[in-house]
Amino acid sequence: MQGALKKVAAGAGCAAAAAVLWGTAGTAQSFVSPGGPDPFWVGALRLVFSALFFFPVLAKGFSSGQACSTVFAGSAPRYMLAAAASMVIYNFAFFAGVRLSGIAVGSAVTLGSAPIWAGLFALAAGRRFAWLWMAGVACAVAGGLMMAANSVAGINPGGLAFCLTAGFSYAAYAEATQRIVVGRAAGVLTGTIFVGAAVLSLPPAFALNPFPQMSGVDWIVVAYLGVVTTGVAYALFSQALKRISAASAVALTLLEPVTAFVAAGFVAGEPAGWASLCGLVLILAGLAAILRSEARAE
Repeated sequence: MQGALKKVAAGAGCAAAAAVLWGTAGTAQSFVSPGGPDPFWVGALRLVFSALFFFPVLAKGFSSGQACSTVFAGSAPRYMLAAAASMVIYNFAFFAGVRLSGIAVGSAVTLGSAPIWAGLFALAAGRRFAWLWMAGVACAVAGGLMMAANSVAGINPGGLAFCLTAGFSYAAYAEATQRIVVGRAAGVLTGTIFVGAAVLSLPPAFALNPFPQMSGVDWIVVAYLGVVTTGVAYALFSQALKRISAASAVALTLLEPVTAFVAAGFVAGEPAGWASLCGLVLILAGLAAILRSEARAE
């Protein structure tokens, strides 16, 4: 039991760190200039910069021969293609949804729906969850939606559809990646996925709009999104997937609204409403239940 707890704690720590970084993505996009890149180009350029971040890892892996055994072994190519396509859809849908719905609502709907989609994927694959896990997910999702409730001035149907699609795609990425990441070099695997995602993202971005005019701030934003909130965050998330289930790792990204809450209170000095405080408690209680259930399953 002690070894299982250590394994779950390590995986949860990696997923939590990734969630903290992802929590800054929607805010970072708000700094894009009004005449700058649209959400589809923000998503595509984010993936390009993430591919550049992983390039040294891939170069080292292929020069040593390690990458070939990781990338081309067994069913890995099929799942890597599925993960890359899922990541393209996620980036396009998330940034479009956030721009239409706002940061708080867009993030809440995306992250709130992702654990549900992940649970459905796991059920379709034949996995059964304990009642404690399901109760924890329900509690954490409810808390995340409650924390965003104060920001909801109205629901944009198009933005809602984009955010639900983003949640589905994120869960699909996690499911596909976990099927191949255990026992393989996570850095090489993740880097190859994101190089593939960058290549796949450029044709539709060009088809939807020509390459945008970008200011220096715009380039800093997309570089930050690609290197920090994608490269570093997904490298951490891949390590989490080697230690805990995809469904639990996805559920732990509900720490993102907690990050936003703490930043708003201690950095921006915003007052905390009762809805936010109650939501915070629900999220933490739900995640504690999820981790306890994960440890029991080991």
